[in-house]
Amino acid sequence: DTCIVHEPYSEPFYFGPERRHNRYDKDSDQSEMGHITYESATDKIFQDRAEKLVFVKDFPMYFEDYVPARFASRKAFLQSMSHAFLFRHPYAAVKSHFKMLPDLTIEETGYHALLDFFKEVSDIKGEAPLLIEGDDFLRAPQAVYKQYCAYLSIPYDERNLSWEPRYIPE
Repeated sequence: DTCIVHEPYSEPFYFGPERRHNRYDKDSDQSEMGHITYESATDKIFQDRAEKLVFVKDFPMYFEDYVPARFASRKAFLQSMSHAFLFRHPYAAVKSHFKMLPDLTIEETGYHALLDFFKEVSDIKGEAPLLIEGDDFLRAPQAVYKQYCAYLSIPYDERNLSWEPRYIPE
């Protein structure tokens, strides 16, 4: 079985008691996330997942320098996972992000943190992780997904390339 966890560290980064960014004030409409800590976000990733393949999509800036209590070091944390990087060309990504957030900061684009994280993972793993450019994936989804599956040593299943849109509770 497969589990997908979408941006678990964005909540403590922007809203939690350990917040690292002040984009949203404490009275924002997202205040129900104000209790989410980095540890509770980590629990969402690792909790009851022993038999599942877990995919986590997140921005490295949200968890820079974070070490979960369950790991002895950041290195051990990062070694507990396989890493592949999906990115969009900065022009396209920043342009669409800027439409949603006209006061977007360079930090929030995430590119500096992404490069630092790529170097960190490369150093820890002893090789560069797989890089997938978003436009390549759009042009040739089957080929790129096959490459992704081979890199992660997971079964290729073409059904994962299409789905019916629906709400999936976490």
